[in-house]
Amino acid sequence: MNPVRHNPQDIETLIITWVKSNLQANFSKADLSSDINLLGLDSIDVVELCEHISDHTGANIDIETIFDLESLSELVDLVCREADTADAHE
Repeated sequence: MNPVRHNPQDIETLIITWVKSNLQANFSKADLSSDINLLGLDSIDVVELCEHISDHTGANIDIETIFDLESLSELVDLVCREADTADAHE
């Protein structure tokens, strides 16, 4: 699997695609700044999302961290930072 480049637009697309496939078919980029709690993520969803992110970027996001975020926009920023850190350690 080819990793996603670690720029915000690609990470946004990665997350939007996952949300559309797994939670809300009508989710869009505009929804990234909405309250993350409105998505209704349960612990299984969060584990799957973290695995999806890790598989595509190499970023290891702690499950508890996602529950602490206010929006998926914050997750995009976090993934960009973590993915860049993961690359630096390779």
